Amino acid sequence: MTETDREKLTREVRARQKARNIALGLFLGGLVVLFFLLTVVRFPTS
Repeated sequence: MTETDREKLTREVRARQKARNIALGLFLGGLVVLFFLLTVVRFPTS
């Protein structure tokens, strides 16, 4: 494996990690919003 192949592999791995991190962040953010909305529906202010 040449140095260029390693750099390409590293870039691909980092791109996959970034995509996975973004997906996980969106999922967790969605859960936060869902729990907030469930709380508002269960405990109305009035």
